[in-house]
Amino acid sequence: MRKLSIFLVFFLVFTITINAQWTSLSSGLTAVDSNNLISVYFTDANTGYAVGKAGTILKTTNGGTNWAVLTSGITDELDAVYFTDANTGYAVGTVILKTTDGGANWTNVYTSPYQYAIRSICFVNATTGYVVGMGMMGGTILKTTDGGINWTNQTSGTNSQLSSVYFTDASTGYTVGTDGTILKTTNGGAT
Repeated sequence: MRKLSIFLVFFLVFTITINAQWTSLSSGLTAVDSNNLISVYFTDANTGYAVGKAGTILKTTNGGTNWAVLTSGITDELDAVYFTDANTGYAVGTVILKTTDGGANWTNVYTSPYQYAIRSICFVNATTGYVVGMGMMGGTILKTTDGGINWTNQTSGTNSQLSSVYFTDASTGYTVGTDGTILKTTNGGAT
């Protein structure tokens, strides 16, 4: 009986390991450096977006089986993508692009005056969002309260380059960056 139990455990572990593999999907892009992808975001199980070098934006509507190239209107690198609903999304790099029609059209709503790259974006609702970045202005945090029309600098208290931001609710957020930096806000970015 003990041998049967050991065999069943081995069989289950082996079966789970075999079935837990990643599946390679084709982006449809050629394998050149200008088509490196950097960030991905899905609005549901089937609809997703990927962004990367040379202003690349891709969209899938069938769970990643096929990807269509969208027109971003820029050639600069895009480092992150985020959607607040099925139609409204943002792609960020040295600019902040916004779409309100599921990616068919993208509008530049912000261009960095300091030559820094925005590395990450997170929205807490349809109108309030945050971006963090790196470059000449370390510790860059920008906030919008009007769906990306206007962006204001937030005081981060650090000169470290920030590379990712995430909010757990409207008040509590975290950002991380170089030099082991981890920052937390409990008042929506005011401090």
